[in-house]
Amino acid sequence: MATNAEGRVTAHVDALDGIRAVAVAAVLCFHQGLSWPQGGFLGVEAFFVLSGFLITSLLLTEWSGSGRISLGNFWGRRARRLLFGITVIGAIASAVEMAVLYGPQGAGLNRVYYGTDTRAQAFLAGAALAMAVHLRASAPGRPSSARPRFTVVSAAAGVFGFAGLVAMIDLARSSSSWLFRGGFLVVDASVLAIIVSVTSTSPGFSPARRLLETWPFRKLGLISYGVYLWHFPLFLWLTTQSTGLGGMALLTLRFGSTLIVSVISYVVVEQPIRTRRVHGWPLLPGLRRAPFLHRRPALSQYVQTRCGADLQAAILPYLRRIVGAPVH
Repeated sequence: MATNAEGRVTAHVDALDGIRAVAVAAVLCFHQGLSWPQGGFLGVEAFFVLSGFLITSLLLTEWSGSGRISLGNFWGRRARRLLFGITVIGAIASAVEMAVLYGPQGAGLNRVYYGTDTRAQAFLAGAALAMAVHLRASAPGRPSSARPRFTVVSAAAGVFGFAGLVAMIDLARSSSSWLFRGGFLVVDASVLAIIVSVTSTSPGFSPARRLLETWPFRKLGLISYGVYLWHFPLFLWLTTQSTGLGGMALLTLRFGSTLIVSVISYVVVEQPIRTRRVHGWPLLPGLRRAPFLHRRPALSQYVQTRCGADLQAAILPYLRRIVGAPVH
């Protein structure tokens, strides 16, 4: 996605899929147990930062989409400015808490790595960037035709950000104390720099964007959700004991199976749910036209048979509401 002068989403940016690809590839290599990159678990941190940026951008776009001037909008603009500062402070506070809790006398590695409060810094960092872009684009007196200019600085930011992310993934270990004492913030800053570079809407050359928009990065980024979801159970199933394979043969089997299952999941599950269509046909309207869903006795009998009479009264209204049938 990119933003226009009003800070609204205008287009999909393929390079953002490239960031997802780098992140999920790092996670796969880490769970495979390869000697490099041992800091592949930081791919999850990159996901968090990107998610914070994208989700907050979409929320801000929806918030400002009406274009009306009202008292609510008046206070809303001030709330956005306050929320930006609060979000930045929250990200820093989360990083400080992680540093304080980490250590032999602290809460331990699992607490700081899996804690929602200590890992919130990544999501908040992405959210803060989205707010900054929105505030800058909607600043009073800014010409409506203005566009963020592509500069050498933004190009350099992408290069240094990408290099910083790769370096952190290469150097980090789960036992690295420096990682929990500010290192995660360095990862977050690296991803933010890449996002700033690749989402520039002005014409120009960005090495990071050009790299991340190449075919392998784009395609892996598109199915990254499925790859992240499916790879771990497949890795647990496809072991040396269960397959008789090892080394490169096992790696190829694991990676290949993950890609195949993820593509199938993307086509059969993710896209129909996202678009509410199956092979061009509406998904929910088709369900709503199913005769048995509109015949209460038939539906009640089915639910009672499958779930038992005790759950029938609780489940039936929600099921009928989902498919759009009236509840009697």
